[in-house]
Amino acid sequence: MVNSPDMYDYLRSHSEEYHRYVFIPYMFGTTYYGIQACPFKSILIPCLHDESYAYFRHYRETFRDLRGIIFHARPEMELANRILDLRNVKQSLLGEGVETDFEYDADRFRKKFNIDKPYILYAGRKDEAKNINTLITYFKEYRRRNADTDMKLVLIGGGEVSIPDEIKEDVYDLGFLDIQDKYDACAGSVCLCQPSKNESFSIVIMESWLCERPVLVHKACNVTSNFAKESNSGLYFNDYFEFEGCVNYYVNNPDIAAAMGKTGRQFVLDNYKWDVIVKRFLDFFEV
Repeated sequence: MVNSPDMYDYLRSHSEEYHRYVFIPYMFGTTYYGIQACPFKSILIPCLHDESYAYFRHYRETFRDLRGIIFHARPEMELANRILDLRNVKQSLLGEGVETDFEYDADRFRKKFNIDKPYILYAGRKDEAKNINTLITYFKEYRRRNADTDMKLVLIGGGEVSIPDEIKEDVYDLGFLDIQDKYDACAGSVCLCQPSKNESFSIVIMESWLCERPVLVHKACNVTSNFAKESNSGLYFNDYFEFEGCVNYYVNNPDIAAAMGKTGRQFVLDNYKWDVIVKRFLDFFEV
């Protein structure tokens, strides 16, 4: 567990110099002991999931004995109040700030990486925790069942994933890209697919919407599926056939997909632009 006794001593001895201490996420040693050092000034941003750690007794104490809690998404807040006793704790649903002032160019991405076919985009860590293998399996089945399609899968981000031989020519694993290339990749996609079942927020979903493209998420993730429903800018799947249906819906209804992307962009601007988030934080901090 990450730990720093010197930091805790500093927090205690210098508490009068700071208005609030903010800790993120909940399961780190620096959060657990840091809040104990000065609970009356401590704000927790937990990034909570429905996982075994959340049920440990000492974490229950962390959530109870502090100044307040900030949540990223409504399902996260509902989960915390369901499994923890937070009746006397100040709480707020603030979200996360995202960068909104950027350009995006689908044609620029297609030309730079020589991709002239429609594609589903995955952006993020390529590891099992993000459910990337399910996406690969589903895409393989999609190509088998939709033999006449020219759909591709574009992967960006760190890590490695095994690509079956049958679809190697249809998968572009581009690794890390600079931020502009990522925005352009979002703009050129049929949709962004976020298959993870365990998220407390999703910056890349917000980025896809800012680039005016809809998203496809896993129904098992309460946070991302709730974002899709709240914004009316995404679809969600729970098995392969729902995945196929969602992809084909976007392909066969490009005008609706484009409209969903525009709606998603406005959703982000209304709720997660930095000036909106900063005001919420200042109000919560009582500054």
